[in-house]
Amino acid sequence: MAPSRLLPRVGMVAYAGNAPERLTVVQVDGARVVVRDAAGRERAFAIHRLTGHWVLEGDPYWGLRLVLTDEQAD
Repeated sequence: MAPSRLLPRVGMVAYAGNAPERLTVVQVDGARVVVRDAAGRERAFAIHRLTGHWVLEGDPYWGLRLVLTDEQAD
């Protein structure tokens, strides 16, 4: 059976919330993912164990969520 969720990989494209800006996954460390935007700014997201969503570190479970895609960054 195929997995129902995408696992983060370095180089994949992601989006923060509903923002149209493409982010690139630059580091995966277990339950923590670091993404970089076009300006070079990095942000870390951690998987919330209750919801299973990637949430901006320091935010509550309803905070800014990371949406992973199966696209590869250029």
